[in-house]
Amino acid sequence: MADILSATTLLLTLIGLLYTVWYPELTDALDTKLPEFPEDRKKPLRKVRSALNTKAVPLVAFAAVLSIAFLPVAISIAAGSVGQLARSPHEFFSNYDPVATAFFLVVLGACAFTAHLVSLVVRLIALRRGLASAK
Repeated sequence: MADILSATTLLLTLIGLLYTVWYPELTDALDTKLPEFPEDRKKPLRKVRSALNTKAVPLVAFAAVLSIAFLPVAISIAAGSVGQLARSPHEFFSNYDPVATAFFLVVLGACAFTAHLVSLVVRLIALRRGLASAK
């Protein structure tokens, strides 16, 4: 279990590092205002498309794959813990596994981060559509 926790944490750290490096460009694209004149929309549209295609979509894809890959193990840990707690609370606490708990929390964090990235992609897509349709 410690190996899987290490792998998950390392991959989530890599996603977090990429997000930190790319965050300024992503927020800059999200702050794009719709220019009044259609001929002024080409440059903002390129900026939004670039942020979406080269930063946001790869991030959400990587985070989603990470979450989906480890989610079955996390669900199994949670189900086993709930079942053991229901059967025998004393046995549950005497067999407590902090590594399994940490793994569950890391996967939960990965799922939350994926949801955040999905919302970011949705907002960028909406912005891209607004810029593209306003020609």
